[in-house]
Amino acid sequence: MRHYCGMGTQTLERIVDEAAQPSVDPELLENRYRGVILGAAAGNCLGIPVEGQSASAIRRHYPDGVRDIDPAEHERAWDDDLAQTVLVAETLIEDEEMDPDRLAARLVGWSRDNGRGIGVLTRQVLGEIAG
Repeated sequence: MRHYCGMGTQTLERIVDEAAQPSVDPELLENRYRGVILGAAAGNCLGIPVEGQSASAIRRHYPDGVRDIDPAEHERAWDDDLAQTVLVAETLIEDEEMDPDRLAARLVGWSRDNGRGIGVLTRQVLGEIAG
């Protein structure tokens, strides 16, 4: 298993480029991308109730680990972490290269329609972008 923490941008770009080589079956690649997004979504939903807590506090409150998604999350809008992850992925799917204007428009729209969990700085930046 590769560990990506601390890798430079060029290394990550090379890894992504290698994964997208024509030798990789497009359907397999699409399934891998879906798996990554689903994994991010599941991990995010599991982590929401413990966000910002220390490891010792989490162990104290969840001695067997966080294993279930809070049922209330089933009806709630995506939080900022998951929404931004999905918006970046959708933008990348639409274009061969990232279109920062399209991504910015999506993020501004999300912040107006939902914005759950959005931080002060992110709100300010998106406000500047929106004009």
